[in-house]
Amino acid sequence: HLHEREILVEVPDPVAGKIHVAGKMIKFSRTPMVVGSAPTVGQHTEEILRDIASYSQDQISAFQDEGVVGVG
Repeated sequence: HLHEREILVEVPDPVAGKIHVAGKMIKFSRTPMVVGSAPTVGQHTEEILRDIASYSQDQISAFQDEGVVGVG
């Protein structure tokens, strides 16, 4: 019943394969909800360091080489 009502949905996950996550608890006719898996560890590290913290690509590469950050 939970699957039919899209309260529990199956989504692809890059690490675990297919997983079940919470879906649409409330349905709106003109507002679709996008459901997916959580980001992997380090998936957005480079974007955050570059776009928010204003580090250069050389600095980010140095962080990676030194093991300070991991990019997933």
